[in-house]
Amino acid sequence: MKQEVTRMHKTSARGQEAWSLDDVVISTSLSGNRDPTEGVFVHGLYLEGFKWGRSGLEDSDPKVMFVTLPTLYITALN
Repeated sequence: MKQEVTRMHKTSARGQEAWSLDDVVISTSLSGNRDPTEGVFVHGLYLEGFKWGRSGLEDSDPKVMFVTLPTLYITALN
């Protein structure tokens, strides 16, 4: 995925530099309502012993072992 996003950011007509694969880092966020031109959506992951709340990870509810993680949007940033 990092390589694909890096290839999309080649030197443009406006003189912006191309991205180097060595300088690119992965960025992960909750998907929300995006229509991305780059990056990937990941779904089907589970949390064990935690749940996803408004402020991030929280202790799970009593007697609930596994909770579905919301869909993640993963992309690369320079």
